[in-house]
Amino acid sequence: MMMMMDPVDGVMRLAKFIGCSFSDEEIKNGLVEEIVEFCGFNKLKDLDVNKNGIGDVQNDYFFRKAVVGDWQNHMTIEMAIKLDEITKEKLHISGFP
Repeated sequence: MMMMMDPVDGVMRLAKFIGCSFSDEEIKNGLVEEIVEFCGFNKLKDLDVNKNGIGDVQNDYFFRKAVVGDWQNHMTIEMAIKLDEITKEKLHISGFP
């Protein structure tokens, strides 16, 4: 949810978390804002490859509404719990909490 509310701060925190913090000059020159715009939902969904899909895979599998909580329209609570368990297991192996 934080990423939706303040994507610039979210990207900066994510970069710091993975050990690739932005320099003061990059921040001052608007690089973070450019990344947020370039990777935004509307920009990505409008790319030709994402409009038309690839082979037999339709693009609607990858893009929905970009609304926080929309997962509840596509998954049951049990499915979400299972996905959380799998994610925790896989991230634990990588050293992430």
